Amino acid sequence: MCDVKYIEKNFKKTSREEKEVIRKGMQKLLNKIHLYEADGIRFEQIFNDDSVKYDILPKNFFIVKVQTQRIPTRVLYRFIRINSDNAYIEVHKSYLKKHTDPQKYIGIFENYVSNY
Repeated sequence: MCDVKYIEKNFKKTSREEKEVIRKGMQKLLNKIHLYEADGIRFEQIFNDDSVKYDILPKNFFIVKVQTQRIPTRVLYRFIRINSDNAYIEVHKSYLKKHTDPQKYIGIFENYVSNY
C-alpha cells in the first residue's frame, strides 16, 4: 500500500548512521500511517499528530521528527497518493538538529520547498 522512496541526490553526503536513523524513522512513520488507514483514517485526514506531521509546508511537504537518544533529526517528506489503495512517501531532506540553532532546519526546508 505505502512505500518509501528517497531522493538520493539529497543524501549523498549523509552519514551511514544518520541514514539508518532516517530509515528507522520512516518505517515508524509507515507503521503509524498503516494504523490510521486500518481505522479508516486516510493520511489527508490526520491532524494533531506530531509523530506523522510535525510541521506542514506548501506543495504537500511535511516535516517529521525522528528522535533517537543521540541523533535528533528532522526529515522533510511528501506523501503522494496514487489512488485510493496506493501511495508512497518521498523523502527529500534531513537535518541533524543541533542545540546551538534548533530552528535552523525550518528555513532550510522552506527554501527547498519554495524552489521545488
